[in-house]
Amino acid sequence: MSEYIKIFSFGSLLLFLFLLPFGLTIANVLLFVFIAGVLLNKKTYLCSFLKKLCGGEKYFLFFSAAYYFWCFLSLCWSDNCERGLQLVGRYILILILPFSFISAKSNDIIKNVRLLNFAFIVGVLISSFVCIYFSYLEYYEEFKDTELLYDFYAIIVSISKGNSFFSYTYISHFIHPSYYSLYFLYTIIVILSELENCTTVKYKVLCVILIIYSLLFIYLLQSRSCFVTLIFISIVFLLRLNNKHKMFIIGLFILGLGSVLLITHSRFRSIIYVNSNNIELNVNQNNRSIIWHNALQVIKDNPILGVGIGDTDTELEKQYQKNNLDFKYGTHNQYIYAQLSMGIVGLILLLAMLLVPFYYGIKNRYFPLIGFSVAVMINLLFENMLTRNAGLMFIPWATMLLLMMSEEKKKEISNE
Repeated sequence: MSEYIKIFSFGSLLLFLFLLPFGLTIANVLLFVFIAGVLLNKKTYLCSFLKKLCGGEKYFLFFSAAYYFWCFLSLCWSDNCERGLQLVGRYILILILPFSFISAKSNDIIKNVRLLNFAFIVGVLISSFVCIYFSYLEYYEEFKDTELLYDFYAIIVSISKGNSFFSYTYISHFIHPSYYSLYFLYTIIVILSELENCTTVKYKVLCVILIIYSLLFIYLLQSRSCFVTLIFISIVFLLRLNNKHKMFIIGLFILGLGSVLLITHSRFRSIIYVNSNNIELNVNQNNRSIIWHNALQVIKDNPILGVGIGDTDTELEKQYQKNNLDFKYGTHNQYIYAQLSMGIVGLILLLAMLLVPFYYGIKNRYFPLIGFSVAVMINLLFENMLTRNAGLMFIPWATMLLLMMSEEKKKEISNE
């Protein structure tokens, strides 16, 4: 029976990773089927798998647990406990996903982590094809009786200006563009790792094609933080190479293409234009600087413990009203959110949880873990990715999976 549970649990995990980029509810169900399969396995005992934990896995699990329990504890000073309990129930993924992956590893449920990455990447690519198809249908319906239908130059211009059916939310039919772009970043990181180690020419060509496609799709998604992250990842990748001229050229090509896409990006150009001309933006826009300014004002009044996990939105709304603003947005910054809701302790625990993978990526000389850690830390500057399902169901398992792979890489290096 134990073997059947393993097979069923692993199959559920593969399907979950494949369906995650589609934003389907069934993906949530499959995730909990996987978790249930892990917990039901007769070999799942706390003491048994804790002994098998490696350094990075152990500390990531510890700080994830500490962050979650401090989040739970902040209910004690929250006035809106009902809202707080809803959030705490959602945030449990921060704890249970790393726990279940480690337990699955100790039970030999996860034997080939590359297969898990493959399932996720295939899901990302197929979902993007579907998004392009849906965008085309909308574009065709809009311009089918006009000369613009097959004016590809006009399409490209409209994309660069960010007002096309193939741009931003129009091209991201399943998930918000910020989260979708992070999925593509993970795809690029994993493929770069494969590209560095592959030996056959055909496989290298396929990897390069997939990377270029991913870069172009990220351009369509118009996530500014993602472009900045790409530059850092490309630099890390170049520094990682060891006198492999072909790989160095490929790395420079990717860096150059990413840079060109960045500087021709309409949303990025708007930032340069506004900053260089000192133009004051309309306060009714989703301006993060205004949001952060108001959030920091609330933090000044509650620096140690924060306002409590249940009262974050309420206190922000009160602050907006004080400043006669009509904002209805969250903090758009995970670090500010942690400080606002859980005080300085919550912020420190969040930083520790994020820095552990980065440290062990450097220690184990494992580029994918370094690149993904940097990607997550940068993206959290602009989005509360650990408060929504698209981030909660992706970042913890991806980090833990890369930590596992980095430990395996370390063993391979030590055995050489």
